[in-house]
Amino acid sequence: MSRWDQIDAKVLRAIHELADGRYLDGPEIADRAGVDPGEIYRSAELLEADGLIDAEFAFGGTVAIRQLTPAGLRALREWPGGESVAEVLPELLARLADQLEAQGDTERSGLLKRSADVVQSVSTAVVAALLKETLGL
Repeated sequence: MSRWDQIDAKVLRAIHELADGRYLDGPEIADRAGVDPGEIYRSAELLEADGLIDAEFAFGGTVAIRQLTPAGLRALREWPGGESVAEVLPELLARLADQLEAQGDTERSGLLKRSADVVQSVSTAVVAALLKETLGL
């Protein structure tokens, strides 16, 4: 598992959940993320370097984090990106299906899952046809 999966994505999610306009400190973020407090400064450096958070670094290894940037929100899929509807719709349908299934509505969940599969296959077929037509593939 990568550092992103083990630490940084969890830290980013924790910052998003805690953000309320005030500066967040390392121990609070570590507690919410479930990671070692010693990892927060390095994680903040990496997230800030990638443009995912707004952070202020102080001498002595402390960091104050206020919020995620739009890029950070997109990394968590909480902000619209440049994806097309054809890319987003199957995932949205699958998420809704999972929510319905968790509520015990397996009939509608199954319908949404099949719809997601159809949208995905149609999207793939359309892209393939366009490539074949335009590039002669």
